[in-house]
Amino acid sequence: MSQNVDYDYENEELIDINLKCSICNEAMIDPVVTQCHHSFCRLCLEKWIQTDRLTCPSCRNGITINNSTAVTLLNFISMLDRILVKCKLCQQSNIQRGNFQDHIDKICTRKIIICKANVNGCSWSGPREQFQIHLDICTYLSLNDRRQHENSENLEKTTLELTHNHNFISQEENINGDLTLSHENEPIQIIQNQTIGDRIRNRIANEECVNLHIFDEHITAQDMLCIVSAFPNNTTLKYLELAKCSLRDIGVMFLTTHLSMCTHLQYLDLYDNSITDKGVQYLSNMLQLNRSLSVLRLGLNNITNKGLEMLVNTAVNHNQNLKHLSLFGNKLIDASCIYSVFHLIRNNRSIKKLNLEECNIFWHARKSIQLYRIMYYRTDLQILL
Repeated sequence: MSQNVDYDYENEELIDINLKCSICNEAMIDPVVTQCHHSFCRLCLEKWIQTDRLTCPSCRNGITINNSTAVTLLNFISMLDRILVKCKLCQQSNIQRGNFQDHIDKICTRKIIICKANVNGCSWSGPREQFQIHLDICTYLSLNDRRQHENSENLEKTTLELTHNHNFISQEENINGDLTLSHENEPIQIIQNQTIGDRIRNRIANEECVNLHIFDEHITAQDMLCIVSAFPNNTTLKYLELAKCSLRDIGVMFLTTHLSMCTHLQYLDLYDNSITDKGVQYLSNMLQLNRSLSVLRLGLNNITNKGLEMLVNTAVNHNQNLKHLSLFGNKLIDASCIYSVFHLIRNNRSIKKLNLEECNIFWHARKSIQLYRIMYYRTDLQILL
């Protein structure tokens, strides 16, 4: 049940299986998730149900189209949008799927278009690449229309040149925490002027790096974009430590976008940064998809009870691989966190160690947590308070 599209996938065999619909076996389009937590193309699922097959194609639990919801995870949608495709009409390759409609609407030379003077009676239609020839002889087009077309063509050429010169436009925080535009993968002319992001990226890309420890550096969002650009081609990195690196929430967003489908990283240490609950939300979204990470250390950040609650809910409902979670020294976590910890004790069997030492949890709350753990016979769960 493939969708009718004007592109083919580049290196389709390399597309992560988690991004593919198990009905059509292609990268998902307009993905939806069922109540049993399986994702499919919306159109594929609708056609599946219309043939009176009312069970999930993956697990055979009962489903209805009304109980499926659109996938809104930023990380997941972003990965689908970045899949490279090739236009069937003009054969241009290396187009990000999320940009394909813009390619068709503004760039594709073989797209059939109509003359802008059709409202004046011109009946011409043909490939975009032939429109300029028609424009020179069209008797229906006014001088003003010709000038507007020339300006539009110049603007599209400029935009296309910028796209080739800068692979990716991204957001970066300035000194006040606001968002500004920056560019990834700009040419580096002088090796001595490389940023910390350049150096880490080169190390990941050029060495078969297994353990990477970065301590006491200032890593900006732009540095993080540079670092994660090396991730797609790396299959060896298992231990990543970015400790005391002034890492903020937007940097975490860029990091987690690339880790969601990572299948080899096992240990992530973001100790002593400036991560808040917003950064934890990105991490929680990543954990819903990631199946390799077993240790997550978030000590000495600015995480509150809400951040702990998000991580616990993800571990209970979406992730069975995380074994060790550390929130050591997050002073904004207080005694009110006991309800989240109780939820973890009751409903999660995968986490074996939870570190809440040096948080703002008073003795009576600590005592309640340990008694609750004993009451539920969770001797396998170590809770450090």
